[in-house]
Amino acid sequence: MELLNDVWESRDFPVLREVVRRADVEPTGLYLPVSEVEEAAGLSHDDVQRAAWWLLRAGLVRVDVLDALITA
Repeated sequence: MELLNDVWESRDFPVLREVVRRADVEPTGLYLPVSEVEEAAGLSHDDVQRAAWWLLRAGLVRVDVLDALITA
């Protein structure tokens, strides 16, 4: 049986950390392009998209269809 990779530490948490870091700087609202999260977190576009989807399902972020993350 193959074990699943733990993506919280390697993918989801770095994306959430970057969104929260940026939200602290912009407390009145945040429109954060995925490309900026990719660069800051050192992740691929696909990984940021996957993390955003799971963070959305957890109610931690909002995701806009135009490829951007918005803080909850």
